[in-house]
Amino acid sequence: MCTQTNPIRLLGLALCFVAPASLAQNQSPATIKFVAPGKLTPTQSLAANKNTRPSDDNPVIETIPKAPPMTSAVSVKPEAYPKGTVLYVHFPKGLNLRRIPNLHAKTLIRMAYGDKVTVIRTPDSLRIIRYDNINSLWINIRYKNLEGYAFGGYLSRFPTPQSNSLKTYQHTLTQVGIPILASTAKTDNASKASESKQMHQLVELNNATFIDGYLIARRLFKLPKWFRLPTYAGRKITRIKDPAQAHEDGNQVIEIQRDPKGRIVKMTYYEKGPNWGRHSTITVKDTNKIRLQVVQNQRKNKS
Repeated sequence: MCTQTNPIRLLGLALCFVAPASLAQNQSPATIKFVAPGKLTPTQSLAANKNTRPSDDNPVIETIPKAPPMTSAVSVKPEAYPKGTVLYVHFPKGLNLRRIPNLHAKTLIRMAYGDKVTVIRTPDSLRIIRYDNINSLWINIRYKNLEGYAFGGYLSRFPTPQSNSLKTYQHTLTQVGIPILASTAKTDNASKASESKQMHQLVELNNATFIDGYLIARRLFKLPKWFRLPTYAGRKITRIKDPAQAHEDGNQVIEIQRDPKGRIVKMTYYEKGPNWGRHSTITVKDTNKIRLQVVQNQRKNKS
């Protein structure tokens, strides 16, 4: 894994689930399907012409590269982490700590998922890199008795979830002294033919960005391994399906919603089974607040 500072922390994003029926009026969402590296389908000519605009009959298609590219990007204003800020490693395979802010620099150690680091100083360079479609800068940090630089895109001031339980994560946040707004509600319904139960859980985080929410959600919501943040930003609503179920309705769908400027303001992960359904959402509430929300439904037919 590479090393560089926090992705362009755009809006604070709140995680909240939204039913597919909540689409914009009279607007059919684009569907992104993934294809094997180097293999193009007829409709994938869109990817070769960046000026081509998609239509409802001409979906956007993105190709999954064999390895996420690392490239120089435009200059951005970095997020200012004060000296002494504690951050957590959110990269599942571990994050490299390098001697100097360079992708080819010596790796001092690989920090494990969930490890804590301390900021030594705010990034002094505006040159950013991209990894896994996340843009960020190098952050100068201290890890145990070592000092070095790490990719900020997989560092967050919010601790890593250790399970997919939102209630457990609330306890984790409370333990480290992060103030939250949380609620849980249950609803039972019954008819002659069946019984159903619904549970709503949500947590709101202050001083958080969409990327913070996305990093948390990867483990908390058990986002599928095939999903990567999309690079295409031309549609207000985009749905991304499991590539193995590209021609079916599928039981896993991720919906991305953007504001007029193309910034992601909501991401919802829909799952369904024979007698259950769940949607987990990250929602940007304000410029520095996100909501993580899970809604789960269960139905039991009466015999």
